[in-house]
This record gives sequence, C-alpha cells and structure tokens, in this order.
Amino acid sequence: MRSTDRPRIGVLATAVLIAASLTACGTPDQAGSPLPQFDIEGTRAHMYTSVQQLADKASAIIVATPTGKSHSRPLPAEHGEPDSAPTVYVKLTVTKVVQGALDAREIDLVSPGIDHATGELGLLSGGPFLLFVTPAMYGPNDPAGGYVVVGGPAGVYAKTAGATAFQKVDVASGSLPATLRDTAQELPAITKTEAQLLREGP
Repeated sequence: MRSTDRPRIGVLATAVLIAASLTACGTPDQAGSPLPQFDIEGTRAHMYTSVQQLADKASAIIVATPTGKSHSRPLPAEHGEPDSAPTVYVKLTVTKVVQGALDAREIDLVSPGIDHATGELGLLSGGPFLLFVTPAMYGPNDPAGGYVVVGGPAGVYAKTAGATAFQKVDVASGSLPATLRDTAQELPAITKTEAQLLREGP
C-alpha cells in the first residue's frame, strides 16, 4: 500500500484500537458541539493548500450530520495481515449535496481519527459538517467501500451553534480558508466522477 493510501482510507492506529468500544446508537448533539480536534502529525501524506485541491480529489462536497453509529471492516487479506486493525467507519446522514453527485441519503465514511475535543471517533457526533468526500479505496480500481474525507481533517469544516458559516477544523492546513459556506457559488465545481477517481487511485 502506498503512503498516499493512508489519508484516503483513514486507517489510523488510534481510531482502530478503540473501535470496538465506540459503536454507538443515539442522538448526537447537533450544532452545539465544540470544533473537532484532530492530530496534527501522522495523519496525512499530502498537505492540501487550497479548496481547489480538495475539490480536484473529491467526487462530491456535501453537508452531513452524524447518526451516532459506527462500525469497522477488516482489511482484505491482500491489504493486511491477520492481525491488522480494521478500518473504522461512521454513518452520516447527507442533508445537502453542494457540488458533485451523491445519491445516498446515508453514507459510511472512514473516520478521520480520534476527535480530541470529545475523546470519541471523529464525526461520530457534533456537526453539521461540510465535507469533501471521495470513494474509499486501497488502490486504483480497488474500492474499500463507503467514502473517505479528502485530506483527512483538511476536508472537514464544521458549523457550531449560531454560526453562519462552516469553520476549518484542521489547524495544520494554514493555507485553507478559515470558513466556507455551503453554496455552489462559493465552492469549486467537482469535475470528476466516483468512477474516474477510482480509476486514478489515491
């Protein structure tokens, strides 16, 4: 697996070690949670410096809210060892597709790691979130199932109570704008389909 696979499939050691204890069902606290806080180091192989770069690797830009549910999928034999940690997903309800195409009302999304503001899986609660998403994959034409956030934390913007715009949560991506609005006029167009991105690979 290439180093660039890591931000795509989001297999973070800290997330998978506690996956079994974090499967939850319930009503998350919406629009009143603190901004997510993710690890600055060790979570990405590429730094995104513009919204256009995020959009170039995304199949859709969406607004989504957590359902409070999570699950994990084991790595296929060709991508891991028998004791390899599984990939941890959170389930989100898609409330708006701002750019690109995504037909599902709910999606499974690889969690971008542990949210240190809450101590739980990132995107398991809180929000709503503006997300740059693309199909999760191990390599070209090798889908992992579900979706992943482009750039890990870089592709996550969150809205807090009373805010009129979504705020950047990735403090390491200093070149990205501090806020974004969920309007097609403000965000770059999505130019690639899921099939095209899968053919290209991570």
